[in-house]
Amino acid sequence: MQPLEGRGGEPGSGKAGSAGFTLIEMAVVLAIIGIILAVAVPNMRTSLDSYHVRSAAAEIATTIRYAQQESVSREMRHKIVFDSGRNSYTLYRIECVDPGDPEEIQTELESSSLPANVLLAGTTFPAGELTFGEQGRPSTAGQVTLKGGSGQSRLVVVDGTGGVRVMTPSGES
Repeated sequence: MQPLEGRGGEPGSGKAGSAGFTLIEMAVVLAIIGIILAVAVPNMRTSLDSYHVRSAAAEIATTIRYAQQESVSREMRHKIVFDSGRNSYTLYRIECVDPGDPEEIQTELESSSLPANVLLAGTTFPAGELTFGEQGRPSTAGQVTLKGGSGQSRLVVVDGTGGVRVMTPSGES
């Protein structure tokens, strides 16, 4: 069997060995990696921003459903206050001290801040408050708008019967 001729460097042949890569080969490989990263990183950032917006919208929808369920099971009103300035929302239980007395006690149950790259852009609920009555009906229909750093948006929509859904501004789920 004949030995394969390669780049030289066989012991005793007198040729200088080149067991590694040349500088040009390394430069080409690094250039290819650079091009791949230049294309992939912005796409990953957009995907990550989109994921954060979708997750935040799903979390708000879950909190709204929870408030509705608690209103029915405890036969007490619950409300969620959306605060655009603080980029957060808070869930309260509302208890009447005396049925004939207008005084109420509000107990904070949960407060959540949105991720830094997700903006609570606004809400159509009056004064940013969504209240559920003892039967689980919302005080009004409305929506919460979330926006991400790369331009993604999601709406959390509450209809007049209390149905909750998350959708894009174009109406897609």
